[in-house]
Amino acid sequence: MRGALPGRRRPVSRGLTAPLLLGAVPALVAGLFVLSISDVGRGTWLVQGASIVMALALATGGGVLARRPSRRGVLVAAGATLLLCALPLLGSAQSPERWVVVGPVSLYVAPVCLPALLSLVAWRMRRDARLHTGAAAALWAVALVLAAQPDLSQVLALSAGALVILALDVTPWWRRVATMVPFVVAVVLAHAQGDPLQPVGHVELVVAVAWQHSMLAGVCVLLATLVFVGTLTWRLGRLDPAQGAVAAYYAVLFACAMAGLTPAPLVGYGAGPWLGFGLWLGTIAAVAQDVAASVDRGRRVSS
Repeated sequence: MRGALPGRRRPVSRGLTAPLLLGAVPALVAGLFVLSISDVGRGTWLVQGASIVMALALATGGGVLARRPSRRGVLVAAGATLLLCALPLLGSAQSPERWVVVGPVSLYVAPVCLPALLSLVAWRMRRDARLHTGAAAALWAVALVLAAQPDLSQVLALSAGALVILALDVTPWWRRVATMVPFVVAVVLAHAQGDPLQPVGHVELVVAVAWQHSMLAGVCVLLATLVFVGTLTWRLGRLDPAQGAVAAYYAVLFACAMAGLTPAPLVGYGAGPWLGFGLWLGTIAAVAQDVAASVDRGRRVSS
């Protein structure tokens, strides 16, 4: 029987990234279907197509070039997320202010940054078995900036992810409850400001648009969202339970999209969610490398 060559093994990132990409395929197909039955122009198709291609490039590139994350990387990611989410607030546009103009595209920045940030914070907690004050403060700051935009859906999704991370924390229960207080404040602030934006069919109301087309289409689009979230929950749970924060983040966003509050991730039109998904896949590939290295170290010590 042929054995594996010494020092040669299948990259951990590939075994994780491929199923996650496959889990997103139904959402991709559902999104293209909704665009096809909606009255959208060529520009919408071009932006969506380019976003999907860029997401795939980020995902595959991250899997090939994955390196184990570092504490400094977490700090850089937190700072970049905070800066990018704050940039729209510096403009002169009327509220809500959630987009950064990049050429002909207005990029929704929160869904680009938050999945990767949650993964890195969850990784940091796994390394130390507790959520450090610095990591919690980074999430607090981002939540408050999102509340100032205001963006209730992203605040809720970020808070859900933080709740999953805190549920696995080893600090006393009262400290975990206290850590959630700033997130509750951010939710209240975002809700108090309201949201004057009206939902768009092929962005937020994708399930409703599909249901109006036919019952079968509505069921298929709904199943596509469930497959996506279910795949995330399954694969991330096997990697590290704290990474379930990302699954919770996407689940809350889908729930908010049902109410017309935010774009449906991957299914609705938008560059931000696709770019964020690709960036997160590259990030989780790096996290998987560190988890695999930790397991190998544990085996060597036990042997």
